[in-house]
Amino acid sequence: MFLSRSLSSALLLFLWASSLPAFAAIDEQPTRPSPEEAPAPQLTKPPALLTFVEALYPPELLAQGIDGDVLMVIDIDAEGGVELIEVLQSSHPEFAAPAMVAVAGFTFSPAEIDNQPSAIRIQYRYRFVAQTPEEGEEGAADQPPPPPPINFQGVILEAGVREPIVGAVISVNGKAVARSDATGRFEVRGLPPGQVKVSISSAYHETYTLRELILEDIVLVARYYLVRVSDNPFQTVVRGKIDRREVARIQLSREELSKVPGTFGDPIRVIENLPGMARTPGGLGGSLLVRGANPDDSQVYIDGIEVPLIYHFGGLTSIINAEFLENIDFYPGGFSARYGRAIAGIVDVKTRDLDCKIIHGSAKIDLVDSTAYICVPLGEWTVAAAARRSYVDVLIPKILERIPRGEDEGSLTLVPVYWDYQLKAQGKINQHTLDVFLFGSRDRFKLLRSTSDEDNAINFGVRIEQHRALLRDRFRISPKATFTSSLTPSRTMIQFRSQSEELDFDNSFILDTHGLEWREELEVELFDGVLFSAGMDLDFQLATIRLNFPIPTELKQFETPVFDFTNTQSFSEHYKSFNHGYWAEFVLEPSAGLKIIPGLRLQRFDQGAMQDFSVQPRITGRWQVNERTVLKGAFGIYDKAPEPRFVSRTSGNPNLLPLRAQHYVLGIEQAFSELLSLDLQFFYNKRYRLVSPSSKVEYVDGTAQYEWYNSDGSGRAFGMEILLRYLPQPNGIFYGWLSYTRSRSTLRDRTPSRDDSRGGGGPQNSAQPALETYLSDFDQPHILTLVAQFELPWSMELGFRFRYVSGNPFTDLTEGLPIYDADGDSYSVDASGVERNSGRIPAFHQLDARLDKNFTFDTWKGAIFIEVLNAYNATNVENYQYSYDYAQKIPITLFPIAPVLGVKGSF
Repeated sequence: MFLSRSLSSALLLFLWASSLPAFAAIDEQPTRPSPEEAPAPQLTKPPALLTFVEALYPPELLAQGIDGDVLMVIDIDAEGGVELIEVLQSSHPEFAAPAMVAVAGFTFSPAEIDNQPSAIRIQYRYRFVAQTPEEGEEGAADQPPPPPPINFQGVILEAGVREPIVGAVISVNGKAVARSDATGRFEVRGLPPGQVKVSISSAYHETYTLRELILEDIVLVARYYLVRVSDNPFQTVVRGKIDRREVARIQLSREELSKVPGTFGDPIRVIENLPGMARTPGGLGGSLLVRGANPDDSQVYIDGIEVPLIYHFGGLTSIINAEFLENIDFYPGGFSARYGRAIAGIVDVKTRDLDCKIIHGSAKIDLVDSTAYICVPLGEWTVAAAARRSYVDVLIPKILERIPRGEDEGSLTLVPVYWDYQLKAQGKINQHTLDVFLFGSRDRFKLLRSTSDEDNAINFGVRIEQHRALLRDRFRISPKATFTSSLTPSRTMIQFRSQSEELDFDNSFILDTHGLEWREELEVELFDGVLFSAGMDLDFQLATIRLNFPIPTELKQFETPVFDFTNTQSFSEHYKSFNHGYWAEFVLEPSAGLKIIPGLRLQRFDQGAMQDFSVQPRITGRWQVNERTVLKGAFGIYDKAPEPRFVSRTSGNPNLLPLRAQHYVLGIEQAFSELLSLDLQFFYNKRYRLVSPSSKVEYVDGTAQYEWYNSDGSGRAFGMEILLRYLPQPNGIFYGWLSYTRSRSTLRDRTPSRDDSRGGGGPQNSAQPALETYLSDFDQPHILTLVAQFELPWSMELGFRFRYVSGNPFTDLTEGLPIYDADGDSYSVDASGVERNSGRIPAFHQLDARLDKNFTFDTWKGAIFIEVLNAYNATNVENYQYSYDYAQKIPITLFPIAPVLGVKGSF
């Protein structure tokens, strides 16, 4: 079969009738200057096609006899070369890429404006016409002459990543002679000896031109690298067609994840800049403060695995290398029935499928840590591994050694030390996609000591370690049904110890947890307009807690218990939990533009001695009012078990109820263009059955029995969230978003005692205090974030992040009653007369910036970046330190301007 010729304008017939081959057809319409311009430039000579390249006909469409065409805009430079190609319309998506590749190899005679060679833009239509060979054309009696020998061959790869480029056009002395195949290879026969001009062009890469020497009876073997300058324009067409089921879901793509200033290049930390996410007090981040709720009320998933510790200690960075990530979904509320054991928000991190056809790797080094990643194809499997290690503990001693001190002066410095690893293997067997994903991390505080004659030999240590192994099978039962199974063993260990022989104390805490998580999920399209999904998730946990701390010992019980904290006692407890949930939901489309998603989750809690069962109905609705406007709403009930420390038989209450929340969400999505959109949401979260401290004490047979905690607590959060977002696009020069949250979060519970000398919690008085309502510790009425990323010339990128956040509430102890202890010669404060969280820390504001300079070489890519935190050196108060007698308070401020320099590379 062949391509036939068809022209659509008399001008093209006049210009090209003598030069076009008999098997391809195109249209061209020069864009003429407006006659209204004064003086009006005149097109004195239109461009003429000199070199035509035949497009590869998509085999599937050719076999079916499907014709088509592609309408393009072509920028032709003043020398007649093709500079830019943009697809305006394609009758079938499969025609677009071959047409662009072919046009990239065209050459024109230069257009002339006012008799001067000039660049010009034309519209151009490439036609594909399937045609049956004429009868008798095949099987001719005359045998063709033998082909000339191959004397020029090679491979064309993309610079920096070494991936083969398919369909690149190889021209010799201005004439197209070959195209690269699926492996990037090409062959040319019969070139005459001598020096030739070779040009390699591709629709998405810079044209590469050089001179080569062809020798007699010698094959020239070459390897060429082309620099990518554009991407397939069809990648942006599907943005508005993504199936949306949730009301409050925000999805971040790979393009938006790795270069947001203030995140140290960590993709997962980007979610801290989205609506509904409050700022973590202290500045480093690392906590999921969703709509004013406690961080323990939210859940993080990695490929469906619950991960309790997603950040390294202190929130500097997450535990997963950026190379593994595909996208991150953030649900600040109203999430699906497939998610359980959370009453605030959900972060769902999805790793990408491994697709490296050759060995790829990357590395990054900055002033905080270093990371490395490698991906290797092994037959039918692909394996990738990554690791990270911090080295602050190596740098700080060098700095401390250079600080002058007296003979009797020493110092104690705590520095974070962490590492993490990931190993993923992926393969396909028939309709099964198999994944093995191992990942883990370790964090500890290292005590650096410069000794002195008065060193007290204090030892202090904190260690947090976790390891997980995901075994997953994604079974494509049919084009409309998928069944996913996963099994994940895990281990998490937390250790704390402080010890000094000279001061006679040795305190320690150990929590060692072994777990096994099993998940099954089925998704099937029953018939048009009805999608059904269901699943189960089972979570087994076995924990051992060991304590060696001062535990209060009761001395007398009239009228209230009095405690002695001088005795250090050992305590050990084994803790078991088996939480299992079962869920199902339908996606119904009763009419065009209307989508309703009802769901139901059944959850069983066996948390230590606590046992309970909950039914959690949820429903979401989306109405596509028109092409650009969507109205949406959601309601759901969400339960989670109390933290293990609250249901302990020894120091908690096993009769606590599961924490519960009701989410109400209403919103509108407005698309102003394919890239610019606005998402406005109003939310109301009602929380109840929250854990509240209790002072209730009962005496049974002369033995005190303390309630410690009960489920009388409640809370609410309500507000408005706005996200104005400009999406990244191929070859775009800008993307970013503006988010704003206006909210209020309150709690209602009991506070048995606010005497600073004793602390809260536990039985302090036989009389039960009344419930009181106060602002949540994480209430931040105003949260404004602006993120902007710009593509600059010379392969540079510049990003900014500005944040303005209301300060967190706090209880001002200077308003309390100071109490002097003459025996201990110390002060404490009675804050019972101070309204809880009645004060507020000053508002936070900060600008962060990041500049990247990228380099592309033949076989690898590199970049140098500098990230500046707190660029204008704002002084932000994080908390207060009180004087010894609580008469004054001194602000504790965040770190000043902090530049971080780093380099990275990939191959």
